[in-house]
Amino acid sequence: PPPGSAPEEIQAVVRALQDTLRRIREESERPHLLVSGLAHELRSPLQNLMGETQVTLLRERDPAEYRRVLESQLEDLGQLSGVDDNLVTLSSLEEARRRRTVEHFDLGEEARLRLEREHKLAQRRGIGLEVVAQGPLQVEGGRESLLLALRNVVTNAIGWSPPGKTVEVRMNASAEGLEI
Repeated sequence: PPPGSAPEEIQAVVRALQDTLRRIREESERPHLLVSGLAHELRSPLQNLMGETQVTLLRERDPAEYRRVLESQLEDLGQLSGVDDNLVTLSSLEEARRRRTVEHFDLGEEARLRLEREHKLAQRRGIGLEVVAQGPLQVEGGRESLLLALRNVVTNAIGWSPPGKTVEVRMNASAEGLEI
């Protein structure tokens, strides 16, 4: 008989079992999504590094050409480092999710400390990066989650900005909350 025609006690057990199976399915899909996302993120910089190296080694080049290739490869290695940072952060986020860690911290201070790699990336691309934190920016939440999101937004802004421009990150506290 269909579950709706079973006694209420049995229907409750069926619903609980269905809910448990749904959560198990979601948890088992998560690693697959992570692996496919990482493969996608790694593919482009790895292909760039290999292709550029192979072309460069086809013939002798002057030192300026080798320097240009190395600078380009340094940028791709930075992307790979970013993927690695994201993986480490995601691992720690999963652990924090299980422990439900909430921290109280100043996002402005953390941003100034933690956006060093993005400053270097901006410099290599001839782009300015300005981080302005107005007032105390005390937040309560997942420190690594917030910083990962901020770093990803800043990295994307740098990637889409033309040389000579400046990426501005402005943070301030308002009556409505924190504005970035």
